[in-house]
Amino acid sequence: MPRPKEECVMKVGNKWKRRLCSAFLAAAAFCFCLTGCTGQTASLAAQQSEVSTAQQTEHLVLLCRVWGYVKYRHPAYLLGQRDWDADLLELIPQVQAAGSTSEVSDLLLTWFTGLGEIDYGRRGAGAFVPFDNQVVESDTSWTKDTAYLGEELAAALALLPEKLPSLDRSAAPVYFDEIGTPNFSHEPEHTAAYNDPSFRLLGLFRLWNAIEYYYPYLHLAGQPWDDCLSEAIPAMLDGRDQDSYESALRTMAFQLCDPHVHFRYPNGTYSNTAEISSYLLPTPIRAVEGKLTVTAAVEGCPLAPGDVLLSINGRTIEELAAEKRQYLSLSREELLLEQAKYLITSTDTPEMELVILRDGAELTLTVQGTTHFPQEDLPPYELLEGNIGLINPAAIADPDTLHQVMAAVRDTDGLVVDLRQYPGDPASFFGILYYYLPATRRPCIITSAPEPDVPGVYTKTTLLYGYSPSYQVYLPQLYPYEQPVAILIDQQSISASEFAATILSNSDDAVLVGEPTVGTDGNVVLLPLPGGVQMGFTSLGCYELDGSQSQQVGITPDIKAPYTVQGIKEGRDEPLEAALQYLASQQ
Repeated sequence: MPRPKEECVMKVGNKWKRRLCSAFLAAAAFCFCLTGCTGQTASLAAQQSEVSTAQQTEHLVLLCRVWGYVKYRHPAYLLGQRDWDADLLELIPQVQAAGSTSEVSDLLLTWFTGLGEIDYGRRGAGAFVPFDNQVVESDTSWTKDTAYLGEELAAALALLPEKLPSLDRSAAPVYFDEIGTPNFSHEPEHTAAYNDPSFRLLGLFRLWNAIEYYYPYLHLAGQPWDDCLSEAIPAMLDGRDQDSYESALRTMAFQLCDPHVHFRYPNGTYSNTAEISSYLLPTPIRAVEGKLTVTAAVEGCPLAPGDVLLSINGRTIEELAAEKRQYLSLSREELLLEQAKYLITSTDTPEMELVILRDGAELTLTVQGTTHFPQEDLPPYELLEGNIGLINPAAIADPDTLHQVMAAVRDTDGLVVDLRQYPGDPASFFGILYYYLPATRRPCIITSAPEPDVPGVYTKTTLLYGYSPSYQVYLPQLYPYEQPVAILIDQQSISASEFAATILSNSDDAVLVGEPTVGTDGNVVLLPLPGGVQMGFTSLGCYELDGSQSQQVGITPDIKAPYTVQGIKEGRDEPLEAALQYLASQQ
């Protein structure tokens, strides 16, 4: 342990009083002691600074948690009687200046009392008794911890009911649509002030509490959500510009390991350098066997199917992937190349110098970039050899088209649904296809939505899909498709595609073929944040019928059929081949 400054000074004085050594030795001794004293003083100051920073972080964590708990429960905010942001902005500097936790508790108690009577204007508030179909995502036991809050503040928070009455949320911080999706559009806007600690903490606290109470997969976060807050506060306070502000938000949010999580501006552009650059490779690419691989030839481009990308403009694919990692919320690290492929391969200039691997040899090629994503022009359906139908959901943009597709494949001996693509119109796809498949109406998937009256709690609902004769009253063209079905999935199957795969896989004689999916499912919502940036994240939960979740894991195929570089070079679609082989075996 470093010696106290007083002891050091005393020893210096004693050296001068003795003067028993030569002037040289005395001067040397004096300099040595002064050096040691200065080092000890600096060390002590640093230690005190660390204690102060840690204590301030602890106080701000307490503020964030109490403010968020009250924000989503107190009638003063739920009924729009007070501005929740204005109150927080007033509290932040007071809490930062507080010298002790008890002082912070007193400040919060004064604020809470000033909110007025807890009167919702209607009955219904009371204790929360969870049902078997409910999931508690937010642990609010800390609100009863008198050692943490102090007895008076804990008693004040206990006045807020666990279960709120049903309310008119036209002015509340959050309201819900007909299926329970939360909406945060009532959040106030603020002029950007990136050098203002209060502004920066406001953004952080808004994000943390929205996720704390309205995120269905909080239990799957990469680390405890409380720890994420404690780590983010010092990072937020250290910065003074837009990049550091958004970086602190992003770093915390990406701990959710949710590929739906992203940050963008109202004009559609993405936060910081997560935006794809102006020029793209003119050929489609995908991650195959851990390598970025060209999957199709394009006229005028020297790249060929099976070419493996090694570097772009002098930088290796590995270097570029590591650089772009910070801008992605990944469910699994193995998906980095696939999820970041356009970030990695896009450039600011049209001419790209590529080093590729072809037939075991490295080649250097010059390629002209394009300003448009390479897209395949798919038909809504195809009739394949062996009387097999194939549906391309990406090419189905309305209910009428889907009815036409199902009429065209009605007499086929098997059906392939290609969910390696995102449905062109998810609402139509879900709303119509599930009338045909499964062949009989049955439970197919479990979803969870926020319980409006109990922030932090999600209620599960089992959804039924499939054909029922009663539907023909208003849709006479419906019929039950009863032939074998193969559903194609891979690392590009995400969200709506995963939702569809889960439901369709519950058809009789249906199998999933290909590779595991991304692992993120449930409606995406946008949370407005101070400074004009918006955070997207998953708002509804999805479960298999056995209660398991594919979030972060992906849906596992029944028949594994991964792509290979050699197969792509040969022009083969290996997952489709496996699907057709399965369907042939069922005839």
